[in-house]
Amino acid sequence: MNDWAPIAKEYDPLKAGSIDGTDEEPHDRAIWRAMLARYVPNKGVTGDPHLTLFVARLNLQTTEEKLKEVFSRYGDIRKIRLVRDLVTGFSKGYAFIEYKEERALLKAHRDANRLVIDQHEIFVDFELERTLKGWIPRRLGGGFGGKKESGQLRFGGRDRPFRKPINLPNMKNDFYGEGSGEKRNWSREGTRDWRTRDRDHERSRDKRWPERERLWTWDDVLPAQALNPLLELGLAAGGGGTGTEGKASPFSEPGCVYTDTHLPLRNLQCFLEEALSCSLSS
Repeated sequence: MNDWAPIAKEYDPLKAGSIDGTDEEPHDRAIWRAMLARYVPNKGVTGDPHLTLFVARLNLQTTEEKLKEVFSRYGDIRKIRLVRDLVTGFSKGYAFIEYKEERALLKAHRDANRLVIDQHEIFVDFELERTLKGWIPRRLGGGFGGKKESGQLRFGGRDRPFRKPINLPNMKNDFYGEGSGEKRNWSREGTRDWRTRDRDHERSRDKRWPERERLWTWDDVLPAQALNPLLELGLAAGGGGTGTEGKASPFSEPGCVYTDTHLPLRNLQCFLEEALSCSLSS
């Protein structure tokens, strides 16, 4: 973290493909292509690379005269080279401008970036082909910047600098007990084991359970005044007046607890529906 910088001091295709420069494996094929490339800067390019600006995102209709008019306000220009297609002669949308003095170069680098020329917002940076060690151009999978739609963003340049990495502890090692022995001992002494916590939970639940286990009466569900007519109809329709085991029906008295056959309360609705249907059919 001490040597971290938002702008790359040396070009590394693997780091350029990472938003914070910490990737250890390439995530797209273009990075592989850049890592395997052996690029040699064009020896036919003349001029002082430390006094040259790179100007990109130009309107294809922008000419050398227009560039000279705009960039001459920052200082004396020695040379302008607008890159054109060898076959068609049309502009490729970027150029190189060489100044006579470093002061003019720095002023243009500071003020001309994102300037609008011919309805296009331009991008200005130092020339990197001959000044940045290990430089790989965009056509070989390197470069800086890029569009999100391409899926090949490159970081470490002026357009997209590196984001500062977030130093997080190794959560996986600590969670599974793969860290240092001191950390494991501290966690065992300072916190309760999960088995102890579960055992305490079971004990507290067993203590609360008897409070819930009590005998329910019909009065808890329906008032005796509302239940008695229905029970009398059901008993009259059934004609037996006895329980399921030959004993006296527990429904003969309102509020009586059905403890002989332990009839669940959920059967109350079925019993009442049968009683009503029998009384109506009779």
